[in-house]
This record gives sequence, structure tokens and C-alpha cells, in this order.
Amino acid sequence: MHYTFVSALIFFFFISTNNVSASLVRATCKHLSKTDRQNINYDFCVSKLESDSRSSSSTAKQLGEISFQLTISKAEEVLSTMDRVLKQPSIDLHVEDSLKVCWDFYVTIPVDLREGLAALKGYDYRKADTTVSSVVKKASTCGTVIKDDSRGVVSVVKEQTGEFGKLSAISLGFTKLLRVVN
Repeated sequence: MHYTFVSALIFFFFISTNNVSASLVRATCKHLSKTDRQNINYDFCVSKLESDSRSSSSTAKQLGEISFQLTISKAEEVLSTMDRVLKQPSIDLHVEDSLKVCWDFYVTIPVDLREGLAALKGYDYRKADTTVSSVVKKASTCGTVIKDDSRGVVSVVKEQTGEFGKLSAISLGFTKLLRVVN
């Protein structure tokens, strides 16, 4: 925790003493990827945050909000894809069962993330952190449940849940960062 606090303070000193509005995304992603090397990839983080035009003029808190919004959109996309796959008449029974279990985990994730986003906007970083932490656990449980199928139907779901996991790790990183410095 001491490393995280010191690292966050140095990071915020850097961004507050330099005109880095254009590079805040890169500086933040660099910091987040260094503090969670296992789950946050620098290039992925930069690519996703810069895909939102608001990011070029955002504060760190606003980037956190953008991160949550991207994560919510991905969760909704995962649910939509699961719905479409589950409606296929020729789906393998084992695949169907595993997707139903996974769907049960994901169905509450968008609502949970919206609550976390509201907490983040209201400067309640502890609640935002707790909320996104539970989402990360749900998503990782889902990832272990999904069964492969011979036709590759599930590969799209796995790809999307993998991307969701990366986005939720970034959102979690923002809640931890903002919690330490505020």
C-alpha cells in the first residue's frame, strides 16, 4: 500500500505541474499498467481511453468515468452476444448450460457498474472500488465456467469477456488511484 500511495502522489505531482492534458491518458495508463502489470496492458488502456473523444481534455476523475462507461458498454455487448448465442437452436447442451451460468453472473454487472459510476461521480471512491471489485470477481468466475464448443460459437463470447475483464481492471485501477490521492 505504501508503494501505491507514494507512486500515486508522484504521478499526481507530475500531472499537476506539467501541461499534460493531451498526454494524461498515456501518463495514467502508464501508471495503472505499472501498478497492475498482470491485468492492465498499457497499449490496450491507451487505445480504449483514446477511443473516446472526451479523453483528450479530461481530468483523471473524468477518465475514470469514461473507463466505467466503456466497461458498462462492453458488459451490455457481452450480454447481447450471450443472448444471441443462447437463442441458436442447435447450440450444444454443455455450452448452453455454461453460458446460462455465465449470463446469470453478467446480468447484474451493468447495473452494478452504473452504481459504481454514480459513486465515482459523487467522490465515494470506496464504494466505487467495492462495486467494481465485485464485478471483476463475477466476470472472472464466468470466464472459468464457459465451455468451448466444436463450432467456435463461444469464441466470440470468450473474446468479449476477455476484453471486459481488461476494461474492468482499468476501472478498478482508477478507483484505487483516485481513492489514494483524494
